[in-house]
Amino acid sequence: MLPLINARADLLCFPSLYDNFGLVKVEAAAYKTAGVFIKNSCAGYGVTDGVNGYLSENTTQQFAEKIIRALSDRENLKKVGENASRDSYISWSDCADLLLKRLYEIVKEHKEKQQLINVSTSKIEK
Repeated sequence: MLPLINARADLLCFPSLYDNFGLVKVEAAAYKTAGVFIKNSCAGYGVTDGVNGYLSENTTQQFAEKIIRALSDRENLKKVGENASRDSYISWSDCADLLLKRLYEIVKEHKEKQQLINVSTSKIEK
């Protein structure tokens, strides 16, 4: 159901201050739907106002004004949604690839540290 809502939406309005990862932002971006977020919030991280989303001060008045401004220029709203898709969306496949790459790096770092420890302890034992 949520994909259908995102596909039909003109704008995501997400005034959360405390979400630690804006998955809803990524889901909306998958459908080229721009969002309005609060400045300096976790959900607003990576958003450049008017480029790949919209940022508002944390007041009801300013959040409403940002929504009205975004919806009043449909041509720009479409561009911002396309940019949101470009900048915020990541497929599960790409996410898995990044995670796998990071896990390999962690294993490599661990092995290198273990080798240093083994070299150090063998010098001490001699």
